[in-house]
Amino acid sequence: MPYDTDEIAKLSNREADCLLAQARRARLAEINRYWALCQSNLEHAAQLAAAAPPIVSDIFYLSSYTHSPPLPSTVAGLSKATTRLLEVRAIRDSFVPSSPASTNPVDAFWEDRQVVGLKVVNGEALVVLRYDGPLFNPGTVPASEMIGEEYGFMVCQRERIGDGGEFEYLMAYVIGVMDNNGNWDSSRIDLTSRNDLMRDLEAMEALVVLGRLGEEFLELHPLPAFPTSCDALIAQLQAHKAGLRRAGAMTIEQQAIVDSRTLPLRDRMAQLHQNMGQAEDEIALIRREIAEVEARALEEETGFARGDKVRHRFTGHEGILEIVNFGGTAQFRLHATAMYVTEDIRRGEWVKVLTP
Repeated sequence: MPYDTDEIAKLSNREADCLLAQARRARLAEINRYWALCQSNLEHAAQLAAAAPPIVSDIFYLSSYTHSPPLPSTVAGLSKATTRLLEVRAIRDSFVPSSPASTNPVDAFWEDRQVVGLKVVNGEALVVLRYDGPLFNPGTVPASEMIGEEYGFMVCQRERIGDGGEFEYLMAYVIGVMDNNGNWDSSRIDLTSRNDLMRDLEAMEALVVLGRLGEEFLELHPLPAFPTSCDALIAQLQAHKAGLRRAGAMTIEQQAIVDSRTLPLRDRMAQLHQNMGQAEDEIALIRREIAEVEARALEEETGFARGDKVRHRFTGHEGILEIVNFGGTAQFRLHATAMYVTEDIRRGEWVKVLTP
């Protein structure tokens, strides 16, 4: 989007706004293209990251991160907070765990877990883990039980699905260091790095969960350290608009007329963005429901279940089963490894280890 200084200086406030919106969309598109490249051509994405500022490497490693997040019961702060939640009668009475009864209740409470933010610090990954909780009727979760500590925080979202009424659900975010062996430590957090990561978390989470940055990020300037070809133009336009304001390019009366015409449109646009966000949340919920149905079908087919301890008949290797969605289908995987064992189980190569 080539514009020289003289061209920008001639722009009206409205023309500058239009061009600024185009530049911001182009910037989002460049970030989205790099994220898509990380999914399709890891080698090329790594080459670009090597010659770019650290934030690009962070995005690259986030896209290719392989260590499984720890079980909620092994994260001290989250485990304590969840135990307190389960002591609330309204939550305890309405909570129906989908995992086997033998599973730790803290682990059964959180239905899904994933890495949604990452920053490489001294060769280790400072990460934000997201744990998704079950659905409740509105008002079930008391605000007093929401954690907000240095190691993490919890939020309660309220949503509506079509004519099915409202519901609320919990999401917990935990911050800590994951070393190269996948070991978790929430105590070694560098404050500056943590703040940088939290600044970028919303955008990183959108890339992980939705696969792209949408229009809701248009005026937020997400991932400010991520370099794009539009950065210089955005800075020039912002400086030009500031100059117009200082010069009084539009009187208060003129601005009031413009506002009276544009505010209803902006309100409508905000409503459309909200509806889009609700639709995306509904799609994400449906995807989780589909994944759960497929996971239960896999358990019924094989006779194995999440949380089962298994041993390989020939090698003696042992592990704990978990189910992940891989390639669009439910697959058994050994916890904290990249070992997929569904077909081996179907061939009878793995047996359950019965514990007393």
